Amino acid sequence: MITGIASDTDIIITATNPANTTCEDTLNIIAPDCTCPDITEPTNPIHQRICAGDTNPVLSVTVLTDQTANWYTQDGTLLVANTTTYTPIETAIGTYTYFVEAFDNNEKCPSDRIPVFFDIVTAPEVTLSSDSAICISEDGVPLPTNDFPFIDTFLNTTDFTFIWSFEGTVIPGQNSSGIETLLPGTYTVQYTDKVSMCSDTSSVTINAIEGPQRLDLSLSLGTFADHNDIIATVAGNSEYEFSLDNGSFQTENIFRNVALGLHEVTVRDIYGCGNLSKEIFVMGFPNFFTPNNDGINDTWNVIADENLPEMIIYIFDRYGKLLSQLNPNGPGWDGIYNGRTLPSTDYWFAAQFKDGSETYRSHFTLKR
Repeated sequence: MITGIASDTDIIITATNPANTTCEDTLNIIAPDCTCPDITEPTNPIHQRICAGDTNPVLSVTVLTDQTANWYTQDGTLLVANTTTYTPIETAIGTYTYFVEAFDNNEKCPSDRIPVFFDIVTAPEVTLSSDSAICISEDGVPLPTNDFPFIDTFLNTTDFTFIWSFEGTVIPGQNSSGIETLLPGTYTVQYTDKVSMCSDTSSVTINAIEGPQRLDLSLSLGTFADHNDIIATVAGNSEYEFSLDNGSFQTENIFRNVALGLHEVTVRDIYGCGNLSKEIFVMGFPNFFTPNNDGINDTWNVIADENLPEMIIYIFDRYGKLLSQLNPNGPGWDGIYNGRTLPSTDYWFAAQFKDGSETYRSHFTLKR
């Protein structure tokens, strides 16, 4: 017996008579074909697609009698043997490919492997939003003061179906990808992919806005401050913008370092649900005057409206010498003392309330 010959190797055997070396015989031996025959592959692979969150299905193939099946991952790792079915364990969204072979129990040989696919899909995520609101009256009735908000899924009716609800009740006939909202409240859409049949929902709440109910104005430093800010306070349930003296609107409710005199503040709702205006007079004493007869700031006096308390104003030079006594309702001081034009410099004043409650002191500049 000859051993140790590699498989699939053809050999030649030569027999020689030791007494007569010229007497010999040769035998050629062809190695037998020990490879597996062609094994019929599995058939009828069941490719499955599910929506995320659903129960994973059973994948299956069909094999011949006296055959079973083995399942593998894409990298060739055995998942399960001797079964024509396999239940995936994956749960993440994606496409998964498995390979399955038929195994012939008689030949003890496998077939070529075929792919079986498994998809986990989901409906696209939709975030409903609206940068608008519905204006209502004091009685809660919607007002046509602005365009009614439109909610859009940004999906198309070719690929999806839609069911809209308001406050939990289905809105009859609303099956488009977007909807105009006529009432404040919560709107919900259920959208379904026509191919995968995966479905999801999204909701948004449209607020009811009454517009500004009341506008209050105040001064940051009170009456007669050297510098003052106007502070606007609004009563209402919305977001607002503010304008001073018909200027540009701003989101901040404070107007800083405003000039003396009468001012008008306007507040408006950002959703177009109304506006209010109110006036405020900033009383105070000018920081300077220019008595050059050009008609602008030629005299110095308190700037005020009818709410000014009764007072007497005394003007002094830097040494405390009384130069003038003013009536707030008079023409003011023109920078002249005893017929003499006084020079450009700082002067002091004391505004004494006639009721004795307060005396306000400060200074101003005469400019020539």
